[in-house]
Amino acid sequence: MVPLTLSSMSLGNIVGPGLPEEGLFPGANIVSPGFVETLGMSLHGRDFTTADNLDSTRVVIVNQHLARLLFGEDDAIGRTFAYGSGDDREQMQVVGVIGDGQYTSLGESPESYLLLPFNQQPRAGMGLLMHTDMGVGQAGAALRTVLSQLDPNLPPPQVFRLAELAAIALLPQRIASSVMSVLGLLGLVLVAVGLYGLLAQFVHSHLREIGVRLALGAAPAQISRSIRWRGLRLVLIGLALALVPALLALNLLASVIVGVSAVDLTAIVLSVSIMLLIAVAACIGPARSAAATAPSAALRQD
Repeated sequence: MVPLTLSSMSLGNIVGPGLPEEGLFPGANIVSPGFVETLGMSLHGRDFTTADNLDSTRVVIVNQHLARLLFGEDDAIGRTFAYGSGDDREQMQVVGVIGDGQYTSLGESPESYLLLPFNQQPRAGMGLLMHTDMGVGQAGAALRTVLSQLDPNLPPPQVFRLAELAAIALLPQRIASSVMSVLGLLGLVLVAVGLYGLLAQFVHSHLREIGVRLALGAAPAQISRSIRWRGLRLVLIGLALALVPALLALNLLASVIVGVSAVDLTAIVLSVSIMLLIAVAACIGPARSAAATAPSAALRQD
């Protein structure tokens, strides 16, 4: 299976002393020699070889997570465990340990995973992975040439970059990210409109007070600053009350959308700064209106 394309496989469970009664159900993949090197995985021990066939000892490569579950901190190389399903369960000898990674999709939690050799677990359908400096077109042409020499009746292969296939697997997260971005912008617009309306209503309901202050000698600039400060104070109180729910929401987003950190100080500072700028912009109109109020007109208001 091609990694990071939402494809998963399980060929049974692992049973043995110290394991849960139902056993462990690791993810699995069937690969040929060179798979680990092609994908640049770290490897302790050895890779599969052509000698790992149906007539030889059943071998397996496990990831570090599975090795720790089975053997603790001991070296897993050369150790064995029973793996399979029902009567097909066989003793597997560990010949290699790969580093923990993400196998089915980006953003998945660490999981138990193992690799089985193709020569011992043959399958009719396989994906071919190539590590090359050639472009997709050149690689496809070279691959078609080789396959036509092997069997002219084989259909031409479809060639993709691994990054492109992984991007397709991320489509649900990308859609969720876009939707949340639109909702975020809508929220900012509602904040600006709501704050403007609230301050405008405040100015209208306090026109008599503003008129008295102006008549007694208060400077229009002082009135304007007072209105702006009221608006900023509302936003600061709202930001303080929203900080904890926002951090909880970030934890939720980190588990859904790849690349979202649970505590991203840059994003938090940027969001607070944007909210303050919106507050300042929303305060400008009501503040100017209050400062431009004529005392005589304000005192005639009911």
